[in-house]
Amino acid sequence: MASKHRPQGPSRSDGLKDELAAAVAARRELGEQYDDHVAAALAQRIEALIDERLETAMTRARTQAKADSEAFMKVALPVLGFGIPLAIVGAIVAGSNGFMAVLLMIFLINVLWLWRSR
Repeated sequence: MASKHRPQGPSRSDGLKDELAAAVAARRELGEQYDDHVAAALAQRIEALIDERLETAMTRARTQAKADSEAFMKVALPVLGFGIPLAIVGAIVAGSNGFMAVLLMIFLINVLWLWRSR
């Protein structure tokens, strides 16, 4: 079963495996005197790979956060827009019980929306 966060197809670690294989081959060709240089080059490549993956993950997280925020506003604004006048009408018609009933409905709408979105 594939994870929803990982693309199907080649493994994401293929790039790292290729880098390691290239470093080992370079070390064999160059000899032990260049171990430090090979290790430094490998470290730079791995850091670049990690930075690329981190940037991709952060972009995905920002996009999801923006979508969540927009969805919340689509629910919150109408609830507040209708809730305030309904709370006033409820308070006038049924007193404090009507006011509390409207506030409870607003609360329940928001809880149900949050529960559904998770």
